[in-house]
Amino acid sequence: MRVLQIASIFPVEDAPRENPYVRQFISRYLKQHDAEIEVVKPVAYLPNTLTAVSLKKEYWQQKRRLSRTKDYTFNQVKITVWPYMSVGSVSELHVFFSSFTLWRNRKKIKQEDVSSYDLIHAHFLFPDGMIAYQLNKKYGIPYVLTLQQELRFLENKLSLKWVKKIINKASAVTTLSPQMEEGLKEKGIEDVQLVPLGIEAYFFKDGCHSERSEESPLKSGGDSCPTGRRASLSLRMTTRERTDAQDDKERKLKLLSVCNLLPIKNLETVIGAISSMPEKEQIDYTIYGTGPLEQQLKELASELQLDWVVHFKGAIENKELPAVMQEYDAFIQPSFKETLGLSYFEALACGLPVILTENTGAYEMIKDKDVYYVVDPHDAESVASCLKGILEDKETLARKAALSPDVAKIASWEGFVKFFHGKYEEVVKNISP
Repeated sequence: MRVLQIASIFPVEDAPRENPYVRQFISRYLKQHDAEIEVVKPVAYLPNTLTAVSLKKEYWQQKRRLSRTKDYTFNQVKITVWPYMSVGSVSELHVFFSSFTLWRNRKKIKQEDVSSYDLIHAHFLFPDGMIAYQLNKKYGIPYVLTLQQELRFLENKLSLKWVKKIINKASAVTTLSPQMEEGLKEKGIEDVQLVPLGIEAYFFKDGCHSERSEESPLKSGGDSCPTGRRASLSLRMTTRERTDAQDDKERKLKLLSVCNLLPIKNLETVIGAISSMPEKEQIDYTIYGTGPLEQQLKELASELQLDWVVHFKGAIENKELPAVMQEYDAFIQPSFKETLGLSYFEALACGLPVILTENTGAYEMIKDKDVYYVVDPHDAESVASCLKGILEDKETLARKAALSPDVAKIASWEGFVKFFHGKYEEVVKNISP
């Protein structure tokens, strides 16, 4: 099978910070399946006259340099840069200029013998999906479309018209974003499947959650917060046998957050909520991560005299998280907004129920699973009430913990690769003579 991946977000040497998921997907796919894969990376640039007056002059100069990158290989996968002119911040103009990308790169199309591909996988609407649509019309090559959170293209008639054309012509359409799925449904576009990105396989190793107590499942669906129910089980079984019920009762609730310390993560609300609780001495809260709010959060904890409760551990390597997470009871991150939130699934894989908000993509994917607590991100009292309820009902927390690793498989790389391999084979089979 010969597959062309069209990915404007594919990271290259001069733009290493772009989303690496397509590169990760290709690497994992080729380890499991025999295929020939090549990548086209469309790169937008501004005309020199507009670059000279742009407020983001340095950014567009870098884009211009990137657009001139010659073909190269990465792990034996060939990457070809296709430049195209655009004004990305204006949706209508971006769509308009995207339609000329194929014409702008017509010489490369002839050189690469694009018509010989069995399948195209486009990873963005514009220009990626536009290119796939035009190649399909020209050569009859089927394409699979994966959408990011591209809601802005649903907001005006011109771009929405093209969105519908591109989606209707695709052999399969998926999205990484629950918000995008919902936005498309509101526009009457129903046949789009939500397929989340995967977390690393080492989160699913037995060592990450082997010490979890085994409990039978509760009813489907999470709790908004437990309230007033008596506890009868410990929060988490440890390697040391816990036979003393009083010791169980007095053990602290160990909370964990792992994220970039940004306003959108809303950790100041967690600190404020803990400060307001008479039961604060029963809580131990650890934060891993760095970012613009690090000093502010440390000062807040100090002002509220919570230095003995809130602990800042700084940056941590992703591979170190499974060993760290097994020391905690619950993962808390009441973000104001999250497109998905893979950190929630990493926590679940390690047996940590998650405390989150309805404004996260993760919530939409696990809302019928009993592994979470939902809180109001704008109300510290909501968070405090939730934590108080957990302290009073350790049995429910333990049972959620037992269910969490299986639920985390919703966001595994193994499942992601398996899904698209099946979709590739289905599409190619359907067009074979």
